[in-house]
Order: sequence, then C-alpha cells, then structure tokens
Amino acid sequence: MPKQETALKLRVCEFTESTESVHRASGHVSHKIEQRILEKLVASGIEVERHQGSVKECSCEPVTYDCLFVDWRNADTEVARYFANQSGREPVVALINADQEQNDLELIVGFNDFVCEAEIGLASFSLRLKRLVNRYRDPLSLTSTNAPEAKLLQTVVNHSSDWLFIKDLQHRFLAVSEEYAGSLERSFDSVIGKTDLEIGFSKDVVLGSEKADWPGFWPQDDHAIAKGEPTVETNPYWRVFTGDTRHRKTIRVPLKNHWGEVYALLVISEDVTAIVKTEQVLRERSEMLEKVTQEKLKADHSRLMAELAVTAKNKFIATASHDLRQPLHALGLYLDVLETKLEGKDEIALITKIKNSSNALSVLFNSLLDLSRLDAGVVEVESIHFPVNRMLSSLQEEFQEVAADKSLQIKFQQSNAVLYTDTVLLERILRNLIQNAITYTPEGSVEVRCELLEQFLRIEIADTGPGIPQIEQNAIFSEYYQLEHDGRRTTIGLGLGLAIVRRLVDLLEVKFDLQSTSGEGSVFSLELPLGDVSQVVDEVTSTKNTEISGYTILIIDDDADILDGMSHVLDAHGCKPVTAKSAIEAIEKLTRHDLSPTMIVADYRLEQGQTGDVAIESVREEFNQDIPAIIVTGDTSPDRLKEATSSGFRLLHKPVQADELIAELSLALGGQ
Repeated sequence: MPKQETALKLRVCEFTESTESVHRASGHVSHKIEQRILEKLVASGIEVERHQGSVKECSCEPVTYDCLFVDWRNADTEVARYFANQSGREPVVALINADQEQNDLELIVGFNDFVCEAEIGLASFSLRLKRLVNRYRDPLSLTSTNAPEAKLLQTVVNHSSDWLFIKDLQHRFLAVSEEYAGSLERSFDSVIGKTDLEIGFSKDVVLGSEKADWPGFWPQDDHAIAKGEPTVETNPYWRVFTGDTRHRKTIRVPLKNHWGEVYALLVISEDVTAIVKTEQVLRERSEMLEKVTQEKLKADHSRLMAELAVTAKNKFIATASHDLRQPLHALGLYLDVLETKLEGKDEIALITKIKNSSNALSVLFNSLLDLSRLDAGVVEVESIHFPVNRMLSSLQEEFQEVAADKSLQIKFQQSNAVLYTDTVLLERILRNLIQNAITYTPEGSVEVRCELLEQFLRIEIADTGPGIPQIEQNAIFSEYYQLEHDGRRTTIGLGLGLAIVRRLVDLLEVKFDLQSTSGEGSVFSLELPLGDVSQVVDEVTSTKNTEISGYTILIIDDDADILDGMSHVLDAHGCKPVTAKSAIEAIEKLTRHDLSPTMIVADYRLEQGQTGDVAIESVREEFNQDIPAIIVTGDTSPDRLKEATSSGFRLLHKPVQADELIAELSLALGGQ
C-alpha cells in the first residue's frame, strides 16, 4: 500500500561557530535565520525543526527530519567542505543570497539544491523539496526506471552471471538481469513493472504450497522486508523437469534509505547444485531415518541417528535387513522341503500361497539390497550387442497377467533394433517403470512404445494414470518417496523403484525424461544407444546341470535354523551335508568323520566377528585343496557388500530359494 503523505520536516541549521569565523574574530559569531524566513516555510506547509550548534553536532543527532536547511549566505568554506565530505548521505538545501556566486564546484557538491529568500513560499520551491526528499526516500521506483541512474543500475545488473533483480514493496520488478529474463523466456520490457503472478508463475510457486512444503516467493520477500536484514535460503529449482534437480541459493537484501526505511528488495540467486547435491541426499535420508527411529530408539537415539545421517541410516537398515533375512532365508528352505512332502491338491495350493507371500517379502528386501549395491559401487556395467525384441517379449509375458488382474490393457510395440548396453540393468529399469505404471494406473492402459532415431532407440512407458504434479516430478526419484492420491497411498511398497531407476540410468549414462500432467497420465522415456547386429551373440539355449547327489557339502552358518533348513534341502537331493557354526567346528566334524568336503557354502557374517571368506580359506588350508565355495550373505551394508565382493567368491544374497541354491551348486561342481 502507498504511504500516506505527511508534511515535510526541515531541520533548519544555524551554526553558532566555525573555524573560519574564529580566525576572523576573537569571539563567536552567530548566524540565525530570520524569523520571516521561518514563517514562510511554515506557511508553505513545512514543519520546522531548529538546530543551533556546530556543524558536526548537526549530523550526530537522531534523524527526525526529511531534509537539512543550511544557512550558507556567508559562504563559509568550512561548512561547505563538511557537507562536501558527506556528499550524498542526506538531502541538504543551502540558503544563499540572490547574488551569491561560488565557482569552486568541488566545494559545493555536498549541497543538493540552492534557494534564496525570494523563492521560499513559492509552489515551485515546495515541489523541488518534495522531489528531493522522494529521491532519497525511494531512490528506485517504477516512475524512475528510465532515469539515468536506473539505466546505469540496469547495465550493471545485466553483467551478472547470476539471476539478479530488484522489486518494490508491491512485488513489482524494477530492474532485472538479462540472465533472469532469459530463464523466464521473456523480454526485459515485458518483466519490468510486473509481479511474479503477472509474468506467469503459479499461485503455488508465488504464495506457497503446504503440500509441497514450499514457502513461496512473496512470503520470503515479505519476511526479509519485515526483518530489515538480509536472508539466505537454498531451494530446489523445479519449474522444469530436467532429470537432474538444480538448486539455487537466494539472497534477499532489503534496500534502505537514509531514514532506515526499506524501499525495495534486491534478490540474487545463484546455482549451487554442486554444493547442495550431497546435502539433499543427506536430508532425504535423514527424514526417512527420523520416522523409523522415533518408534524404536526414542528421542535421544533419534537425535544421534540424525547427526550420524547417512552413515547411521545405512548401518541401521543393513543390520535390520540382515536380522530379518536370516529367518526369511530359513523359512524359504523349509517351505521348499515341505512342498516335496505334500501330495494333496489343497495342501499344495496352500503351500503355494505361503511361498508367494514369502517371495513378495523377498522382493521388498531385494529393493533395499539393490540400493545398497549401487551405493557400494559393486554394480558393474557389462554392455553387449543384443536384439531388444527378446527382452520386450519376456517383459510382455511377465506383466500380461499382472495388468489383467487390475483390468488394465497392456500393449508392447516390438522393435527389430539391436542395442548396445547392459541387458540386466536395462531390464531392471524397464521392469520397475512398467510395474510403477501398472501400480499407479487405476483404469485404462499401459503402453511400451519404441521409436527408432538416428543413433538411438527411444523406449517410452506411457500410462493413463492420474499423472504426477510438476512440483513432485523430481521428488518421486528420491528414496522412500511415494505419491499420494486423494489423501492415500496407492501401494504399500518401500518407494524405492524409481530411486533405483534413477541410479541405474545414471550408471548406464543414457538420456532419461519424464513428461506428465495431473489428470492426463505420465510418459517415462529412455534413449538407448544402437548396437551392431554383426556382433550379436546367440543366447545359450540350455545349461548343463551337474548331478550333485553323493557330494559332501559343508555348510558354515551361525544360525541354527538355516543350518537345519539347508541340511534338509541337500538331503532331499542326495547330498551329504555337514553343518557347522565356525571353521573350527567344521574342521573338527570333518576330521572326526573322516570326510573331505566337495563344496563349501558359508555365510559371510559369522560369530565373534569372523567372516565366511576367512572360514573357507581355513578349511582349504586344512585339507590342502582348492575346494569350490559360495558365500551367502544377508548383509546390505555398502561396506560389507564391498568386502564380500572383493573376496572373489560367488556371492548369493539371502533369502536364497532352494532351486537357486541347487542350481548354483550344480554350476560350481560342474565347473570343477
């Protein structure tokens, strides 16, 4: 709102002493302004505040006036020099004689205007005075954007590589850098004088959105203005989805006049993505961590976990995952053994449902494992030349029934293109995107489309779901983040599918994009490099399985249920299982029964801080044989995964299904 106009207040300065006057006479010389002049000022609607004293005392007193009115009819050089040194600090009008001349321009630069007694009381004098005061009170406004000073300021602003602009107290742009105007895809002239709303920003962006936890431009501007001090904040720049969230540090500086009043706001915004990128991951993981630890570790432990941040979160998840994978692994083994002992259709149907529930739980744990393996850097890209139609056909067969269960149509457009990338990682990306589309689409269809470009194959996964609001199009790729529709979540999953997709896309270094509008569905797309058809290797149609019956298999694990479950599985396949909780116990049992192991299966984490690779080497050394071995682990800690992978042994992750275990044993023994 514009300020209510009040009467101007002049401080009339009557200097009772100066150095020059002391040199001229032995006593003090007083220069008082005549009463008639003061009466003329009052008659013009101007309030008068008189000051009598030295020059320096005049400016040391509190600022309670709009303008200084200085009696300079005696052309006192000391007074002129003082205000020349203070030039521009405050508005100063000098009272002079009608015939008074002063040729030394450097001496009088501290005076903003000169007036003789005859001019006081005229309308022109009042207008000049108001313009002078307004220039100091509001140095930059919409009425002054064409002034030379404003043009100079705009030139300086244009040479900034950051976003830089100045707003008035009504949020209208007064000066804008070319860099910022360019980011808006607007011309300079179309921005000046407009507000953020008028140049195209939405109300959620300008005024704030509780759902997005976004304070809004104007509340932040108003806070800085009300505070009267600079503020600094770092926020994501999410106007356009680019696949790589950008972050900007914004500094708001209230511009104040001589009276300490804020008349405008200077805003400087710079790209600080490189600095914030790690902090963003830390913040997201800390938020997830706090939710978990509030229930389990209470307030003190929660604060400790928040300080430890990513390291503490990974340690907690890895520990919990390991402890839960142990009984889940044993459960899977017992279910496979139990299945072989049942004959009735009802019993078999029941055990199948139980196994499906166990497998669904395994899928959730494997999402955590995938994320940890990516964090640990143990996932390597192995690119090959392959026809994409094989993969698309396999995915179509996999998801046809899943889509039908939700009464959705699913369409796959086949392609004869040959790609050059990692087949395993690409298939995981496509599987996650297709599963995500089916999960969030209540009705309609999901399409997998292929478009052959010059050097790439573009694969799109399109759905007719509710769409993704622009404000959340970056957040959905964060870990443990799930969208809500109509105030509820669509799935009970962990919210890791798209986070894994983002990591895998970065690992493969392929272009990835999202186009989505609320209420109109979503389209995720990948641009994959084309391969060479002459370098395509035919798939192996069958794998020779080695009969493992009769072999002595040593199992080392510190969990009794897992030892028992694996023993039952191996018994069912005609093996001779030997179980032990440590290398020492294993060697003692084998020696006592005069047995030599054909194969070793060891858990990575054993009792008393021992590890499976050390246990395997101990047994090998005892029997002086290079016995083939497999390490099984329930750890998802990135550090543990690095250690286990660097051991060089084949690594299986709990829970391991019985048929997977037998296949691995058969493959290893066949290699022997």
